[in-house]
Amino acid sequence: MTEHQMPANEQAEKSILGGILQNNGLFYQAAGLLSQTFSLSAHSSIWEAMCDLHAMGQPIDIVTLPEQLEKRGKLESVNGTAYLMELTMGLPERTSIEVWVKLVRDKAYRRWLIEQCQLAEARLYDSSIDTADCMAVMEDAALRVRADAGVKSSHHISEIVPEVITELENIRKREGLIGFTTGVPCVDRSTTGIRPDEYWVIGARPSRGKTVLGVQIAAANAMLGVPVLAFSFEMTRRQFVRRMIPNHSEIPAFKVRDPRYMSASEIDDARACGRRLEKLPLWVVDPDGMKSSELTSAAKFHIHRHGVKLIVVDYLQIIRGPQRELKERVAACSNALRSIPKTEGVPVVVLSQLRRLDDENGIPSMADLKETGDIEAHAHTILLLSRPKNDRNQWSGNDQIIIAKQREGLVGSESVTLNESRLAFFDRTGEIVS
Repeated sequence: MTEHQMPANEQAEKSILGGILQNNGLFYQAAGLLSQTFSLSAHSSIWEAMCDLHAMGQPIDIVTLPEQLEKRGKLESVNGTAYLMELTMGLPERTSIEVWVKLVRDKAYRRWLIEQCQLAEARLYDSSIDTADCMAVMEDAALRVRADAGVKSSHHISEIVPEVITELENIRKREGLIGFTTGVPCVDRSTTGIRPDEYWVIGARPSRGKTVLGVQIAAANAMLGVPVLAFSFEMTRRQFVRRMIPNHSEIPAFKVRDPRYMSASEIDDARACGRRLEKLPLWVVDPDGMKSSELTSAAKFHIHRHGVKLIVVDYLQIIRGPQRELKERVAACSNALRSIPKTEGVPVVVLSQLRRLDDENGIPSMADLKETGDIEAHAHTILLLSRPKNDRNQWSGNDQIIIAKQREGLVGSESVTLNESRLAFFDRTGEIVS
């Protein structure tokens, strides 16, 4: 087997250090580098000494740098002052070192991935470690590199303000909904829709329609051409699609459940509906015991492979994790899902159970989010579903979608009705996105 040399670009490393020695103003272009980014220990030591001098507000030059290395006990290990002087020899004056920084960082990523592959190989030979866990570790390693590769240096507020004003001007001119639809027009109007970098939570007690709303959101956006990924932990992929048929045809839900009641024309309608649904940019995963790490890996795979723009997860409490306590597991899963909008710019809508109340018709609040208070902190927007019953223990029709939390927006409630036949929420005017 051929023995390969670890990836490195020593000349680019020297050029970064020499460039900073020539022009301390270039330090900021390399400020995101870590000592481990450099392949040679001597270069790591020099970089650490430069960081010390910068933090102390001292110049980085051929006088101060050797002194700082001496204080660290590293001057001899970097071959003394002579090597520091060599760093600038033959180096042209540059106004930017970003190209060299990119080269050095790329080689560092490659070395780190090789190390992770070697660790993964050792795990794969260990039969006591689950194969899925090995795969999840590797996927996580790759995603960490991808996320880190997208990290940019800090920006002065003078750079950010024009971007924000331009964004406001562009949104002001836009017609229609700003974000992705919830499938319920009155909720869209109150929230401006599901924005690309947001994490939404829909909470409800059992049988209050949270899955209905989750499917409705996924289907409504897919019908508008938005690529959607749905994780259906509670239903199989066939059950998920069966719930879409009443929403996008005139066939009642009970007939979809028991097609023996369908007429010949309704079967034809079902086929026609199926042909429309087949064309949607919608992917459905019905995972059996998927862990949160596997879920986020699958989500990011679909984002980069299929261009997914919206993710719906049904539901939070059923996702597996290494934590023994349900409260800790739910908090960890919520935190993992929240990271997707932040790193990928793709919104996540996750469904969550609410704790049962003594009063079945009690108005839910964020305090009822089951097993964790972290969901409340993580979410940009929280919708809670309220479906009271009448004196005959039947649904009253006075349903509410409560906007319990909305960062930078108003809270309140919207009057809606869950149509059991269509398996969809309508606002009281009868509007629905379909």
